[in-house]
Amino acid sequence: MQATLTTDAAPEGKRLDFWRDVVCSTFFLAECHATREGPFHGSISTTATPQIAVSRLRSGAQHVVRNADHVRRTDGEVFLINLQVSGHGGFVQDGREVLLGPGDFTCTDSTRACEMHYTGDFEQVVFYMPRTLVTEARGETDRLTATHVAAESPIGSIVSPFLRQVAAQIRHVQASTAARLAETGMALVMTAFGEMAGGDHDPRRWGRMALRERANQVIDARSCDPDLNPATVAAALGISLRHLQSVFREDGTTPSEWIWRRRLERSRRDLAAPALAAASISTIAYACGFSDVAHFSRRFKAAYGLSPRAFRAGR
Repeated sequence: MQATLTTDAAPEGKRLDFWRDVVCSTFFLAECHATREGPFHGSISTTATPQIAVSRLRSGAQHVVRNADHVRRTDGEVFLINLQVSGHGGFVQDGREVLLGPGDFTCTDSTRACEMHYTGDFEQVVFYMPRTLVTEARGETDRLTATHVAAESPIGSIVSPFLRQVAAQIRHVQASTAARLAETGMALVMTAFGEMAGGDHDPRRWGRMALRERANQVIDARSCDPDLNPATVAAALGISLRHLQSVFREDGTTPSEWIWRRRLERSRRDLAAPALAAASISTIAYACGFSDVAHFSRRFKAAYGLSPRAFRAGR
């Protein structure tokens, strides 16, 4: 589902303030200053997948500044891929500066100060995601930010058109397909940045990590369902059971073990909750996705060294 915010909804004298609020709520805290006289305009259309969101911006000349104070006041950490569609955009971060033309792309990291300059009307596509997805795949990002991948470069000529098509079509496909397209796009981007930085990044690692995170989200959301099993998780993700098992194997575990782990963690939390003190152990076990109380007791003791009854009595 696509959500669109536009300055057309604000009085003319309040449009820049409205735009600043839109930028802050969509990406991160920053200051926006118009650099051209006349009415200000801007719109952002966003489509979100479980891990990666895609926004299309259209606006006019402006200077965007994210300083150290903004960074300190921001809780979440995000990583952004900025693809210039039309007009020109300048990016400054980590001591580097890059000027993007149509089809070029770069990246920014919300954990450090940055600046963006636009001298006229522009359109840009931004892919943004939790920063940990990038750092776990590539390590720290200080060598990636303000890296210029030109549209006419060998790798840019492959990746840039794909990103534009993903941004254009992602809202028209099924949610599971949208997630896979976004993940594929980010794997290609990481390959491009790896080539520009002279690294040996393995794009398959990005795909595995993103898929594992989506699997975790499915399990977390449905762990209380006694019918949840590896096959239903794989079906929810639109992949084969063998593929799902291989993803978990990379981390030394299995989908089944992860499902039981999440159920046990939930049951442990509920057994310790004062608000649930009157609930029976069997009620809690069933509510957490277990279908057999004896089985629940055995697994709980194996995981925590105490039976559910003894654990609860010791709280």
